[in-house]
Amino acid sequence: MFQLRIMSIIAFFGIACLPLVVVAAPKVNPAEFTLVGPESTQQLVVTQETENGLIDLTHNAKYRSKNDAVAVVSERGIVRPVGEGLTEIRVSSSAGTTYIQVHVRQFVDPKPISFRRDIQPILTKAACNSGGCHGKTDGQNGFELSLFGFDDEFDFAAVVKAARGRRVNVAAPETSLFLRKATGDLPHGGGSKN
Repeated sequence: MFQLRIMSIIAFFGIACLPLVVVAAPKVNPAEFTLVGPESTQQLVVTQETENGLIDLTHNAKYRSKNDAVAVVSERGIVRPVGEGLTEIRVSSSAGTTYIQVHVRQFVDPKPISFRRDIQPILTKAACNSGGCHGKTDGQNGFELSLFGFDDEFDFAAVVKAARGRRVNVAAPETSLFLRKATGDLPHGGGSKN
């Protein structure tokens, strides 16, 4: 039994160490994209088709922006805007080089923050407005949200206007319950959300 295990392990490593035969040039997704506003980002994904199947080269590829005044790219392939305009990202791997078009707009004059578009999705992703948390019928610990964010006006009022301004304190944001509980600075039944 032990010898069979050892032989299986040796066979596995023997197969894993076989050279990969490249079938096609590396593919980068997305092939082109637009970053809208200063908060936007885009993760590049680099794949390679081999005779053994598709492999992920994202963390092995090398990235370089043609114009760092428009967009920069991290060593992990995350593209961030720096200014408005058009640039290219060069993606290099052992199998070749590809260029990706990047357009940055509304960097200087971004859309204003919207509760519906920017805050409500965060509450939903963190499950704050789910049935097991503040979205249940009577909310939780005095804080009630609509179930899965179906009522933006109600939720905005609950976050910004209720609790005498303690949840969001515009004059001293660092004292806001909304921030302090989500970051774990104060006890929160739902735990830290950062």
